[in-house]
Amino acid sequence: MSVANMAQLANWTVGNALGVYYQHAAHRLPLADSSLPALTTDRPLHFFRGMLHFRPAPPFLNTLQTSGFRPLVFSFPTSGEGNLLRQWRENTADVIRHFIGRPEALGEKPIFCGHSAGGLTVYALAAMADGGDLVAIRNECPGLENVAVVAMERLAERLSRDALFVTIAAPHHGVRLTRIGRCVNRFLIEPRLPLLFSGITKSNLEAVHRRFRRRPEDVIDANLVSSLGTPFYHGGSVSRLSSLVVQQGMRVFSPLLDHECVNDGIVPMDAAVLEGPAQVFAPFDHLKLVEMPEAALTLADLIRQVDPFAEKLS
Repeated sequence: MSVANMAQLANWTVGNALGVYYQHAAHRLPLADSSLPALTTDRPLHFFRGMLHFRPAPPFLNTLQTSGFRPLVFSFPTSGEGNLLRQWRENTADVIRHFIGRPEALGEKPIFCGHSAGGLTVYALAAMADGGDLVAIRNECPGLENVAVVAMERLAERLSRDALFVTIAAPHHGVRLTRIGRCVNRFLIEPRLPLLFSGITKSNLEAVHRRFRRRPEDVIDANLVSSLGTPFYHGGSVSRLSSLVVQQGMRVFSPLLDHECVNDGIVPMDAAVLEGPAQVFAPFDHLKLVEMPEAALTLADLIRQVDPFAEKLS
């Protein structure tokens, strides 16, 4: 079976499991009681997903809404939505083109939040807002070749005004491949899907930071990290089975990644931790960070810590 066929099988299996999971498990998660002061505004929170383009669970999104935010889960083009093995650079190009073509979609005082590889997209937007090298960003992201630098400059100027940039379990500093991971990547994956794994290694992302002329810790406002890599399951047998399929679908390439240090089941902590931005460690695995109402409350509280408008609006 080719890598492309494996990707299609993974898409179909995980996609169907997610449908069952949300029907029988995720929507039954209780809403958490919030002791935080409610915001009196409807802040647009643009949410970017990682390699797996699944929506955050309804209880997570509902809790963000009751906390005063308007979560807008970014929808990629059809080809992107259906491809689990799409690198963050292509996703970032879609995002930048979208907001250049529809600047009104940014909204007032927007918050950009990226989970997993989606956090690298948020990093690219934050680098744009902070004077990063726009030509390098255009060259790095396939699909931006025909976008005028002046259009990117206009978007960067708008982002620099009042936007916040928040990441969740993002591999900012890159991952390390195991010995078997290096072999599989070199001979099976890289010839067919260039940069799928090599694009998120430590050496590759360090080079990206140099080309963008901005490091993640210098441009990200807030960072949510997990230190718990053990998934837990809830609900009846159908819920548990579908959740198991989803979790294992996320971990299908886990043996290729070096997880010797503490990790959330997917991203090692040394890749996700940032020195400088406001940062919170949450006791949830990689998926529960965008499923549990408690995780949403943690995120809302973290945003309030760095939001210059929060005091005026609380």
